[in-house]
Amino acid sequence: MSDGDGDDRASRLRNRRNKTREKAQSDTAAEQSKPSKTDKTDNTEKTSVKDNRPAQMMYLPESLQKEMNRQFGMLETEYEYEFDEDFEKNRHYFPLLVKAGLDSLDNLDVQAVKEKINEFDE
Repeated sequence: MSDGDGDDRASRLRNRRNKTREKAQSDTAAEQSKPSKTDKTDNTEKTSVKDNRPAQMMYLPESLQKEMNRQFGMLETEYEYEFDEDFEKNRHYFPLLVKAGLDSLDNLDVQAVKEKINEFDE
Protein backbone atom coordinates (compact mmCIF):
# COMPACT_ATOMS: atom_id res chain seq x y z
CA MET A 1 0.00 0.00 0.00
CA SER A 2 1.17 3.50 -0.70
CA ASP A 3 0.15 6.84 0.75
CA GLY A 4 -1.66 9.43 -1.33
CA ASP A 5 -2.15 7.49 -4.56
CA GLY A 6 -5.65 6.22 -3.72
CA ASP A 7 -4.58 2.61 -3.28
CA ASP A 8 -4.81 2.52 0.49
CA ARG A 9 -8.12 1.93 2.21
CA ALA A 10 -8.32 5.37 3.86
CA SER A 11 -7.88 7.13 0.52
CA ARG A 12 -10.49 4.96 -1.15
CA LEU A 13 -12.97 5.62 1.65
CA ARG A 14 -12.23 9.36 1.56
CA ASN A 15 -12.74 9.44 -2.22
CA ARG A 16 -16.00 7.50 -1.92
CA ARG A 17 -17.24 9.87 0.81
CA ASN A 18 -16.35 12.89 -1.30
CA LYS A 19 -18.16 11.49 -4.33
CA THR A 20 -21.21 10.70 -2.22
CA ARG A 21 -21.17 14.20 -0.71
CA GLU A 22 -20.85 15.80 -4.16
CA LYS A 23 -23.73 13.70 -5.49
CA ALA A 24 -25.90 14.60 -2.50
CA GLN A 25 -25.17 18.29 -3.02
CA SER A 26 -25.99 18.12 -6.73
CA ASP A 27 -29.17 16.13 -5.97
CA THR A 28 -30.19 18.74 -3.39
CA ALA A 29 -29.60 21.56 -5.86
CA ALA A 30 -31.62 19.73 -8.50
CA GLU A 31 -34.43 19.02 -6.03
CA GLN A 32 -34.59 22.66 -4.95
CA SER A 33 -35.06 23.76 -8.54
CA LYS A 34 -38.10 21.48 -8.98
CA PRO A 35 -41.54 22.62 -7.87
CA SER A 36 -42.39 20.85 -4.64
CA LYS A 37 -45.22 18.36 -4.37
CA THR A 38 -47.02 20.67 -1.96
CA ASP A 39 -46.98 23.41 -4.61
CA LYS A 40 -49.02 21.12 -6.87
CA THR A 41 -51.54 19.90 -4.28
CA ASP A 42 -53.49 21.43 -1.46
CA ASN A 43 -51.73 21.98 1.85
CA THR A 44 -53.71 19.28 3.66
CA GLU A 45 -51.61 16.51 2.05
CA LYS A 46 -49.16 15.01 4.52
CA THR A 47 -45.49 14.90 3.72
CA SER A 48 -43.55 11.73 4.33
CA VAL A 49 -42.01 11.47 7.79
CA LYS A 50 -38.87 10.38 5.97
CA ASP A 51 -38.55 13.93 4.65
CA ASN A 52 -38.30 15.64 8.04
CA ARG A 53 -37.35 13.08 10.69
CA PRO A 54 -34.01 11.36 11.22
CA ALA A 55 -33.93 7.61 10.69
CA GLN A 56 -32.95 5.14 13.39
CA MET A 57 -32.15 1.53 12.62
CA MET A 58 -32.61 -1.07 15.34
CA TYR A 59 -31.62 -4.71 15.58
CA LEU A 60 -34.31 -6.48 17.56
CA PRO A 61 -34.76 -10.06 18.63
CA GLU A 62 -37.23 -11.79 16.31
CA SER A 63 -39.73 -12.33 19.13
CA LEU A 64 -39.86 -8.58 19.86
CA GLN A 65 -40.24 -7.75 16.19
CA LYS A 66 -43.14 -10.20 15.84
CA GLU A 67 -44.85 -8.79 18.92
CA MET A 68 -44.30 -5.24 17.70
CA ASN A 69 -45.84 -6.03 14.30
CA ARG A 70 -48.76 -7.88 15.89
CA GLN A 71 -49.46 -5.00 18.25
CA PHE A 72 -49.23 -2.46 15.43
CA GLY A 73 -51.80 -4.38 13.38
CA MET A 74 -54.24 -4.46 16.28
CA LEU A 75 -53.76 -0.80 17.20
CA GLU A 76 -53.98 0.29 13.57
CA THR A 77 -57.31 -1.50 13.13
CA GLU A 78 -58.81 -0.17 16.36
CA TYR A 79 -57.53 3.38 15.87
CA GLU A 80 -58.70 3.65 12.27
CA TYR A 81 -62.13 2.21 13.18
CA GLU A 82 -62.55 4.52 16.18
CA PHE A 83 -61.27 7.77 14.65
CA ASP A 84 -61.71 7.16 10.90
CA GLU A 85 -58.17 8.37 10.22
CA ASP A 86 -54.87 6.70 9.36
CA PHE A 87 -52.61 5.25 12.03
CA GLU A 88 -49.20 5.14 10.37
CA LYS A 89 -46.37 2.93 11.53
CA ASN A 90 -43.54 5.46 11.03
CA ARG A 91 -45.52 8.62 11.82
CA HIS A 92 -47.51 7.39 14.83
CA TYR A 93 -46.70 3.90 16.10
CA PHE A 94 -42.91 3.96 16.30
CA PRO A 95 -42.75 7.33 18.14
CA LEU A 96 -45.53 6.14 20.47
CA LEU A 97 -43.72 2.88 21.14
CA VAL A 98 -40.40 4.59 21.85
CA LYS A 99 -41.99 7.28 24.05
CA ALA A 100 -43.85 4.65 26.09
CA GLY A 101 -40.63 2.68 26.44
CA LEU A 102 -38.65 5.72 27.51
CA ASP A 103 -41.33 6.66 30.05
CA SER A 104 -41.31 3.15 31.51
CA LEU A 105 -37.49 3.13 31.74
CA ASP A 106 -37.66 6.22 33.95
CA ASN A 107 -39.36 4.08 36.59
CA LEU A 108 -36.81 1.23 36.54
CA ASP A 109 -33.63 0.87 38.53
CA VAL A 110 -30.60 -0.84 36.99
CA GLN A 111 -31.49 -4.20 38.54
CA ALA A 112 -34.93 -4.10 36.90
CA VAL A 113 -33.28 -3.10 33.61
CA LYS A 114 -30.97 -6.12 33.89
CA GLU A 115 -33.95 -8.39 34.48
CA LYS A 116 -35.76 -6.98 31.42
CA ILE A 117 -32.65 -7.46 29.27
CA ASN A 118 -32.38 -11.08 30.43
CA GLU A 119 -35.92 -11.70 29.14
CA PHE A 120 -34.87 -11.23 25.52
CA ASP A 121 -31.09 -11.56 25.56
CA GLU A 122 -30.99 -15.25 24.78
